Amino acid sequence: MSETLKNIFKKIAARLGLEIKDKSEQSGFSYADKGLNPTAIGAATIATITIDDSTITINGESERARALQNICEYYADEILPIAAEVSLATGDCIARPYTDGKDIGIDIIGNEDFAITKAVGNKIKGVIMKIAEYEQNNSKYILTESQKLREENSVSVCSIERFAYKDGKEIPLPATDWANYQQKQEITSDCLLLGRFKCPTINRNNYNSPNGVP
Repeated sequence: MSETLKNIFKKIAARLGLEIKDKSEQSGFSYADKGLNPTAIGAATIATITIDDSTITINGESERARALQNICEYYADEILPIAAEVSLATGDCIARPYTDGKDIGIDIIGNEDFAITKAVGNKIKGVIMKIAEYEQNNSKYILTESQKLREENSVSVCSIERFAYKDGKEIPLPATDWANYQQKQEITSDCLLLGRFKCPTINRNNYNSPNGVP
């Protein structure tokens, strides 16, 4: 994780009263070099074997059923193989759905682009992640998102907050290309609105760490 992104995550965590759970030192693996890296080659092979027999089908003739089936096929054919390989090679990753109101896509957020703020066992209850970035006039813009679970009147709620940064300094969302994003959302849910793939290898530096290792 870059120092800029690390500092941004720390600022968000402090603002929200959260604590970043540090990840253990990785082995210097670079996913950009995966074609030459034996760890990645092995991860790709294992991922292929693991998901080879995975199937999911949604039956029905309604527009909703067809839409769900299309999403499942997109997830199984395109997202799942990549997510499995990335998690095995780098430790873990997040699959985050998004939509423009008509179509649905799924972004894969790598190990270096998210930080866990709260977890119980394998269930994540809080996370901060980078969800988008772009460069303009020699400045770098980063969009981050915090998701956390909380109880309200015995109902579980997923609280979502988004923050934009320009060269490491927070700026209003309307001043960026993400002006149409909501700053805050609260959705009734007993889990975060994302999926997480974690390598099962034990973290020898911290046996109870919520973070995965290659």
